[in-house]
Amino acid sequence: MLRGMYAGRRLEFDAEGNLAGKAKIEAFGLSALRVDQVEVAGSEVEIDARREGLAFYSGGKSLPSGKIGLAKWGRVKVEIGVDPQHPEKLKAALAKIFSVGFDAALAEDAPDYWRPWLQHPLDGTVQLQPAIAGVISLKGMSAKEERDEGLRLPMLAAAPRPIYTAQARNIDYKAAAVIGTVVGANGLPRYVFIVKPAGMGLDEAAVDAVKAFRFKPAELQGKPVPVQIHIQVSFRTR
Repeated sequence: MLRGMYAGRRLEFDAEGNLAGKAKIEAFGLSALRVDQVEVAGSEVEIDARREGLAFYSGGKSLPSGKIGLAKWGRVKVEIGVDPQHPEKLKAALAKIFSVGFDAALAEDAPDYWRPWLQHPLDGTVQLQPAIAGVISLKGMSAKEERDEGLRLPMLAAAPRPIYTAQARNIDYKAAAVIGTVVGANGLPRYVFIVKPAGMGLDEAAVDAVKAFRFKPAELQGKPVPVQIHIQVSFRTR
């Protein structure tokens, strides 16, 4: 994974692993790399790699828990400076630029809505419900328990369609993201996070869409209350 989630076909880093110049930021789910070739050219290391997207679905079906696929969508050349006086710095620079898998530092670098999922084991138990003071969690509540408590669920009032990324559309990628959010007593979503990712950059699109959703708020015994819910956002090319 490319830690900085930098976009572009060519990226340059100094001997300390710092980006030289500026680069746009790519979606986290599109920041995987597969290295094809590494060359040492003078005082630089040149890495030729394929850009790949994380894929959690295949043929429109969810992959088994803990399984993540990769789908090629572009290429990038990464050039890293080497300090001839201190060539040992290269190892630290590589670790600063790339991660092998999902480590703690990558979770800290990722957008905040990715962190709960990245900090959770990939074992199928990623149905996150972080405790939030003053917020009702619906986890484990049956419809009867909701009625007995006098709780009425929030109702969706407006739901803009999410943007389908070009990378996903180009490979006819069908998927769904499950997004968690707190619907406030004012009907506005807050604390939006990924519960189950879709991949291929669609998660960012799903998060942006849910942030624009509007609800008739939940009510407890006739009074508006904040509740935490999960929303499935589906992506289909047709």
